[in-house]
Amino acid sequence: LLDFLYLTPDFVGWHFTGTLSYRPNDAGAVTLKGTMTITPMSVDNTPILDCRSLILETICFTDVIPAYVEDVDATTGKTVAIVCDTADFDITVSFVDEFGVEDTTSAEATATDPTTGAKSGSVLFKKASAGTKANIIAIVTATKTGYASATTTIALGLKVA
Repeated sequence: LLDFLYLTPDFVGWHFTGTLSYRPNDAGAVTLKGTMTITPMSVDNTPILDCRSLILETICFTDVIPAYVEDVDATTGKTVAIVCDTADFDITVSFVDEFGVEDTTSAEATATDPTTGAKSGSVLFKKASAGTKANIIAIVTATKTGYASATTTIALGLKVA
């Protein structure tokens, strides 16, 4: 179950739990199109009169982050720019395989956080010397104290010798 907050324009809200489902409309489309449905399972009927303190400003990626980076080798690697709408954020990276299992041996990432006042950083991806997989998924997260984080995934095509 997921927690949801229904919010009105005057910042009065209601808390409920429910499930989220997705039905694609067009399987052949390049852009993902479909219908998302939230099914409430339990509702707290007591309104929350002022939800402003519950809602954090969110970091947003403001530049395109590629969904796939190919030919990532162990020598030069590939660099991906991470640009956000707020300055001074931190970048973290973790890896999972195609089944969602954490993988700490196939690839390496060196994150360069933005300099003071800047809104862009980068991540250098390299194939790990012990890695044997051809593909891996990088989970890139931008965080800043007092803000909700932003997360995206990048599929990496690793060069196999």
